[in-house]
Amino acid sequence: MKRSFDRSVDLNPEVNEYADTNGEKVFRQAVASYYNHFFRQGKKSQYTWQNVAITSGGRSGLCRLMATLTNVNCGYFTPDYTAYSQLLGAFDGIAPIAISKDQEGYASADYLKERRPI
Repeated sequence: MKRSFDRSVDLNPEVNEYADTNGEKVFRQAVASYYNHFFRQGKKSQYTWQNVAITSGGRSGLCRLMATLTNVNCGYFTPDYTAYSQLLGAFDGIAPIAISKDQEGYASADYLKERRPI
């Protein structure tokens, strides 16, 4: 049995570049086809690779999403997962609103109406 480092891989110059910022087109089309098959059967509009963006992680995906928002009140729970908390203050179009959970871990939807942006 050959070990992996005993084999060589031919690489052409195209693979020495960064990938598309939105993800590889073939992969994006596969994701679009998956959604069309499982969630959009019989619908007039179907997703294509142009409707899909692939990111390297949740934080980068949230950053891209938040960069598109303007004039938005964005409620977030405290204490909770805070990977996005620093992003909330990074964009002028988003007014972050901290929502405290009660002892049982619940918060009322009316709480958002009562609070002002931080």
